[in-house]
Amino acid sequence: MLLSHLDWNLLKALRALLEHQSVTEAAQAVGVTQSAMSHSLRRLRETFDDPILVNSAQGMKMTSRARDLQQALAQSLSPLEAALAAHQHFDPSSSQDRIRILSHDYGETIMLPALLHALAERAPGLELDLVTGHRLDDHALAQGDVDLIIGADNPKAGHFRQRPLWQDQLVTVVSQDHPRISGDTVSLQDFAAESHVFITKTGVQGGPMDNRLKEAGLSRHKRVVTRHFNAALVHVAASDMVVTLPWRVLNLSAHLPLKQITLIDEPKPEPWAVHMTWAPLTHEQPKMVWFRALLVEMAKTLPALPR
Repeated sequence: MLLSHLDWNLLKALRALLEHQSVTEAAQAVGVTQSAMSHSLRRLRETFDDPILVNSAQGMKMTSRARDLQQALAQSLSPLEAALAAHQHFDPSSSQDRIRILSHDYGETIMLPALLHALAERAPGLELDLVTGHRLDDHALAQGDVDLIIGADNPKAGHFRQRPLWQDQLVTVVSQDHPRISGDTVSLQDFAAESHVFITKTGVQGGPMDNRLKEAGLSRHKRVVTRHFNAALVHVAASDMVVTLPWRVLNLSAHLPLKQITLIDEPKPEPWAVHMTWAPLTHEQPKMVWFRALLVEMAKTLPALPR
């Protein structure tokens, strides 16, 4: 029977090899020597009668059989590890574990200043692996590829768990010496006439501001489309462009020559919630129970929104 040739360590080695497609990186991920990982790869090739990884001009690549195995491992090992971990004690002061958080750079920027000091005191060995958001967020969470998502989006699958962390609201920002906007107010028409930096997580165009302009029969020119909030502020500070983004990002950018402007006769944007979202397979993991509670605690230390 094939399973009789596989032990837990060999399965972990297989998962690492398929994830990294590199013997060296897989060895580092599992915490063994490169020689030991090479030996594991030889055993796996013999067991499955398949090369598993083959050399190519772009480095090592998975075989067709290996891709099937990777999908099977994602569906079996992660839930099994979660079930085993659910009954283990978690000591943050001695933990050397890693937590993978999927978020846009917005979530990372707002979360880390409040979080890092607490982790240095309470869990100095805990590693945070911050993964950039993408269109397959829900899939990554469901498969156990990440432990947590932080963002404003609601999960598409009803079985996910979710809790709000903080609120934010949109503001419009220009450089302090903008050549056409000398004051701190601008009409909707003049706003639309400017060139804009547009921030999008997935590349999809549109949003609340575009909807408001469309209602007024207006549109705007997006000179720069970026995935990064902090970079957007740098671009605006060095140009005559305009950007609309969360107030909490602007609040952390006092070093840049920027000013907030208000759209005349336009209603103040309503605050919106930023959530943490997790899958059932990590709901009872002691590590994640502790970490989610810490996030909630740290979110309470964030400054209040302006009135």
